[in-house]
This record gives sequence, structure tokens and C-alpha cells, in this order.
Amino acid sequence: MKKEVKFFIYLIIWALIPFVTTFFIWAYQFAVFNPVVKTEVVSYFEIFINNILISTTTALIGALGFYITFNYITPSILDKRKKGLIILYFVVLLAFPFLFIYLLSFVFNAIYWFLELFIICSYIILILFSIFGALLQVYQYWQTKNREKAELERQNIQTELALLKAKIDPHFLFNTINNIDVLIENNPMEASKYLKKLGKILRFTLYQTKESKILLADEINYLKEYIELQRIRSINPKFIEFYIKGNPDNLRIAPMVFITFIENAFKYVLDKKIDSSIQIEIKISANDITFTCKNTFDDKELKEKNKDGIGLSTIKKRLNLIYKNNYELKINTIKNRFVVILKIEL
Repeated sequence: MKKEVKFFIYLIIWALIPFVTTFFIWAYQFAVFNPVVKTEVVSYFEIFINNILISTTTALIGALGFYITFNYITPSILDKRKKGLIILYFVVLLAFPFLFIYLLSFVFNAIYWFLELFIICSYIILILFSIFGALLQVYQYWQTKNREKAELERQNIQTELALLKAKIDPHFLFNTINNIDVLIENNPMEASKYLKKLGKILRFTLYQTKESKILLADEINYLKEYIELQRIRSINPKFIEFYIKGNPDNLRIAPMVFITFIENAFKYVLDKKIDSSIQIEIKISANDITFTCKNTFDDKELKEKNKDGIGLSTIKKRLNLIYKNNYELKINTIKNRFVVILKIEL
């Protein structure tokens, strides 16, 4: 529904509340206190005016309580925002009815307001509408979270299937097996070591990706195994640099959020014979993780190879679903290097 349509619907509802309330009060008073003398009927017009003013005032107070609770107080509590703002909202909410009615009592001094009773009734209305606003916001928040959870589960399933089809690149897998096969004849101990690394990678990809969050240390170990297997495919093992700064212990992260960028670096690197052709760094602090990946590349080759598989759009969708506004992704080309910087707030 469009915002303009919603606005007019809400406006009509809030406008009808005082008129409907006034009508029933007026009808009740007319039935109970129906005067015998016809000249007293004019007093019912005065009663109606009194009631419409009182009902409109209480409706305004109810609307204020509803919208402040719905739009500000409840979202602030649910999102754990600053306590100072929540206190300010409550102060405004509690002070407004008394000040508003007190000022009206001077303006409409000709009307008998039953001031104390009117203020008490206004606070009852305020509390009732505020509770309704809070409950409605909690319900919407619950619905949103359920939709996000369902979308995340759907995305995780799609990602898991894509990982099985695309992330275990057949070329990478076959080349690794061939390299290990060669090592079996020349260096059986080394071949056994790399075969175990390959087994760890396959096990991680099949089982760990089912979890929404895993230990950062496990993710880093997976990346190390993957990089080590990539090293044996080149005659120059120094073509890649991999650094970890900080302590990953007890920190958790969504699985395989970095591997896409690393795979792309290996896929599009210009020359593996050059030292430091790929540079990867993971910097860890108590509040965030910063992942940086740089690789030399050939722009023409990049366009030719950019075909199927999990791309940047998919990883961005996962990051949006999991971390929302708590991450920052920058992708640039600086001279002859492709640079990815991903910062995730924990």
C-alpha cells in the first residue's frame, strides 16, 4: 500500500474516533436525561460541543501516545538504542497531556472541563493507545524478523547449493588431485599432507556452511588450507602473502564470506611467477574484522572469465541479510591491482 493511501486512511480513522465517541455519549445522555420541558433541549447542543472538544482532545492525546510508542520508544528498545533518547520520549509522552489540557482550560474557560477527571481520563487513554502502539510495533518487528529469517534460510540454501556446484571449482579440484598424484611418487609424506588439507576443505564446505555463524578461527583455518593447496599449483609459492593480525579466539562470523574474493583473486591474478601477486590480510579487533584482498589482474582477461559461479552480487545479498548496516564493502582498482576491503562490525 502506498504511503499516501496509508496516510489518508489513518487520518480518516483518527478523525472518526472523536465523532463516533461523541455521538454515543451524546445519544446516551439524551436518552437518560431527556428533559420534559422542550426549552431545555438546547442544552444538548452544548453537551455535544463539550463532548466533541473533549473527545477530540483525548483522541489527539491517544494518537500522540500511539505514534510516539510505535515509531520511537518501542523501536528504540527493540534495537537497543541510546537510553537517553528513550527517557526523553517518555518525558514528552507523560508531560504532554497535562500541559496540553491545562493550556486548553484557559482557552476554553467557558466550558466546564472537570479538569482533574479529564486529565485522569486522558492519561488512561494515553496508556491504552501507547500499549496498543507498542504491541503493534512488536508484532510488526516479529513479522519482519520472521521474514528476514526465512529469506536468510532460503539464501543459505541457495548459497549452499551454489557452493557445492561452483565453489568447489572442478578445475581447482582436478588440478589439486593431479598435483597430489605427482607428489605421491616424489614425496609421499608431502602428498599425504596436502590430501588431508583437501579433505578438510571438502568437509568444511559440506558441513560448516549449514551454520549461520561459525568460529572465526575455523574460517581462518579453512582459508589457510585453501591457500596452501593453491600454492602447490605454482612454481613460485611466494606469489601469495597471507597475514592475520589480532586474536580470532571466541569471535564468530558467517561462514565463507571471504572465500569468494580469494577465489576471484586466484582466478584473475595476472602472473603467479611474480612475488606478492596476491596479498590477503585479516585484521581482527574486539569490535570488528577488516578483510583486505589485493591481486594483479588483466582487465581484458577479467571480462572474458567473468561468467558463472557465485559472484559479488550474491555475497552482497548475504552480507545485507546477515549484517545489514554493520558492514562496509569497498571494491576498487588501483593501478594494476584489484582491491577488496570488507569491514564487518561484530
